[in-house]
Amino acid sequence: MAEHEVDSEVYVELDVGNLCITNIALLKSSNEKNLNENVLQHVAALGAQKLISEILKLPSQYHEHVPVAKLPQPTTVIPREKPVPKPKAETKWEKFAKDKGIKKTRRDRVVWDSTTKDWKPRFGYQSIKNKNADWIKEIPDNGDQNIDYFAKAKEEKKERIAKNEYQRLRNIAVASKVKVTNLESVDRADKHQLARSLKAAKTATASLGRYTKKLTKERAPKDKMKPRQFNVNIPKNIKEEKEHSLKIFETMEFKTPKLNIPEAVQRYMIKPLKEITTEQRAAQERKRHAKRGKFLTQKLHRGKKKNHHKR
Repeated sequence: MAEHEVDSEVYVELDVGNLCITNIALLKSSNEKNLNENVLQHVAALGAQKLISEILKLPSQYHEHVPVAKLPQPTTVIPREKPVPKPKAETKWEKFAKDKGIKKTRRDRVVWDSTTKDWKPRFGYQSIKNKNADWIKEIPDNGDQNIDYFAKAKEEKKERIAKNEYQRLRNIAVASKVKVTNLESVDRADKHQLARSLKAAKTATASLGRYTKKLTKERAPKDKMKPRQFNVNIPKNIKEEKEHSLKIFETMEFKTPKLNIPEAVQRYMIKPLKEITTEQRAAQERKRHAKRGKFLTQKLHRGKKKNHHKR
């Protein structure tokens, strides 16, 4: 150990767990002007040598053919990089268990199976909740014989899963203090919401709530439907009949026909264009037929010439 000994005048604070060495005595005892680069390098080398000598005294073991020293626990408290995490908000069940003094007990890993008379794991491979083990279901005495109890068990399991998911989302909403639809309790409804709900329930009937029983001190609903008013065809006397007939005659005699000017102008402008297009189509058809006839006559003439040369 003689080769690892260092100058005893170097007074430093060692933290082998963090591989840290601190020397503040040199700054207190000496002047800043005397601390040049060479002095600092010499003091740092002595401190590093002392730290290495302390590391070599620790118990070591070989890992992949390399000696590795086992460091002790650190003594210097280093500040955190990230802030301390905030405590999570209590769920509804945790709050209830805390108020009632219910403590969470650790369940056993294995459970006694009364069917096979053996111990089975609670979860995992060959667990007591194995699907193949549930091959028969007992129907109660007052149960319905026409119900599929296997399908009923599946539906109940889906409902339990949905309920757990709903409770999980509700706990998240309460913890984050966010208003989520359909997650608030019903007892917070004010009188206006209750009045709207009562009105909607009453008007949901076929008579729109006309024959629904009214509560005490309940206001009568306003009738928004106004009854239609029909004119009486039979007049009361001859004078009214004469006036009624004269009004009809005046409306028939002096009534002027309504003219839609934009539509009339559009029809007047489009009509000659349609006539031009029909004439152009007829001319194109005539040209097409003429070209086809000319082509057929030329082909027939060429065929006659070939036959003449063969002869």
